[in-house]
Amino acid sequence: MKKALYEDVVCQDKFNEWTITEVVGLCVFNSGIDIEEYQQLEDFRHSLVNWEQECKKLKPKEENVKTIIEFRVGMTSCVGIHADKYPLSFGNYCSIGGLGNEYYCCNMWAENVTEFSRLHPDIKNVEVKIFGNICYVIDNRIPVKWRNSFCLTGSGASSAEDLRNLLAFSKQLITEHIRR
Repeated sequence: MKKALYEDVVCQDKFNEWTITEVVGLCVFNSGIDIEEYQQLEDFRHSLVNWEQECKKLKPKEENVKTIIEFRVGMTSCVGIHADKYPLSFGNYCSIGGLGNEYYCCNMWAENVTEFSRLHPDIKNVEVKIFGNICYVIDNRIPVKWRNSFCLTGSGASSAEDLRNLLAFSKQLITEHIRR
């Protein structure tokens, strides 16, 4: 019975329907590990539970608004990019922000975020406009040449409405830029 439950939960990727304790318990039952290894798993489970509780305390993400977020690379694609001169006109897509407040960045490459941060260590946070799980860097301290035009590769917009709003915003910025 428990092995069938283990296969149903772990193999079918149904973790969100189970608590962490249930999943760890099923993994332990199925693997036949000893008590010391079980204690290590228990310690790990406690750290996961604590991390989940800390994330729940964080301010919820605001939608379609200007806000300030941490200016550091989180997730990034892993295309091998080698450059001697910055800013790059191509690069790896990435997310920026901090724990529980990270957004896919649709207009800066990971390499440009990293290099700009290295050159300007005083800039720790940047102004962005949020569209669901996507942000658009609008901070005037970052010159336009450091930003890419637009990239949604690997982002997965949280909703069609967020994507429509993002595209309308981008179009508005391009129109304003052309008029200057």
